[in-house]
Order: sequence, then structure tokens, then C-alpha cells
Amino acid sequence: MPELVRWAIPAILLSSVLGALVAVLWERWHPTSYPYTPEHRANLRASRTRYWREELAEWRRVAAERKAEVARAAALDAAAIEATARYEQTLPHTMHETARQPPHRTSVTPNPPSPYADADHRYRHLFPVLWPELLGDPEAGLLLTGCGRLAVVPDEPLDDVRNHDLLPDGLCPICVAVMNGSAPPLYPIGACRQCEARTAHNGLCAECRIEQHEAWQAARGQATDTATAIDGTAT
Repeated sequence: MPELVRWAIPAILLSSVLGALVAVLWERWHPTSYPYTPEHRANLRASRTRYWREELAEWRRVAAERKAEVARAAALDAAAIEATARYEQTLPHTMHETARQPPHRTSVTPNPPSPYADADHRYRHLFPVLWPELLGDPEAGLLLTGCGRLAVVPDEPLDDVRNHDLLPDGLCPICVAVMNGSAPPLYPIGACRQCEARTAHNGLCAECRIEQHEAWQAARGQATDTATAIDGTAT
């Protein structure tokens, strides 16, 4: 090992030890942050007191601003309530009475007639639709109802009864019960007199009823067109 390298390592260690001793002695003679001197303790106590006084002042300022904001909001609410009351006093008496009356209960007519519809003709029936937002209204024709029968879909636009708080009069009670979670009724099962399939639709299965209803509707349309043409010729 070279002579210079052999003496360099002890020299570095000795200078490190001497530097540490000098730093300790300097801190003892000139205490700037020594934690056990009275001066340092006094400075630390004063700093902490100043910090907490500033924090307390900030908290008090924020609390005062929040209290003033709540008071302003309460005053605005009171003014709005008073203005609304004054405005309602200027309205006609009939409008007040109308506002106090319960919602009017409307009524609906039964489904259009068909000789092949086996649903109760006295009521308007509900049509279960899967995802009405995507699939839209049911198509025209015979369709299965909530009570498990077939009824004609009305021509007018249909409405989702789930959006109504008060259902109209004239709805099928069985359809309404099924819509509210009741089990659908069970009907006697027999053979279809046309295709001999098993069915619960009074001796004529749903497929045959739909086919014959479509043929009946087409025949009615042709008869109407013929009558219109004859009337037009006569005039």
C-alpha cells in the first residue's frame, strides 16, 4: 500500500473526530438551538404562544364569518317566505281551493273489441312491456295482458302507469294486482279446437287467436275501403 494512502485514512478519521468536538464545544459556547438553555426555552414558549394566539384569532374570525353567513341565509329565507305569503294573498280564492283539493281521478275506456280477445271487455287492461324505454309501446293487435288474457292494443298512445301516483278508474283489477307484485291467476288448460295445442285461452290458443284477429282486422279494413269507395261513387 502506498505511504500516502496508508496515512490518509487515519487523517480523515482524526479530522472527523476533531470536527465533531469543535461543533459540540461551539454549540456549548454559543447556544443557538440548544434545548436545555433557559433562553431557548423562553424563545420556544414565546413562539408557541404566538402561534396559538394566531390560530385562535383565525378560528374566531372563521366562526364569526360563518355565523354571519348563517344569519344572512336565515334572513333571506324569512324574506322569501314572507314574499311568497304576500303573493299567495293576491291570488284568487278559487286557486287556493283548487290547490287544497285532492288530485282528480280520471277514467279510461275499455280496450277495443275483438271476437278473438278473451280478456274481460269491461276493463282497460295493462300490457307488461320489458324495458319500455328501449322497446317503446306495444305493437298493434292482440297482446297478452297482465291478467294472462289477450286484449286489443288501443290506437291512442299508451302511458306507463308506474309514473302515476293515482291510477285511473276502469283498469282491470287483476292487471293492477299483478303489476303490484301479486301472482297471475291460473286458468283451466284444455286443447285448442283448431290446432289441438294445450292452451288456457278458452279452447282457442293465443297463436290461433292472434292469427284470426289479424284476418278479421284485414277483412274489416277491406269492407271499410269498399264502403268508402261506394259512398264516393254515389256522391
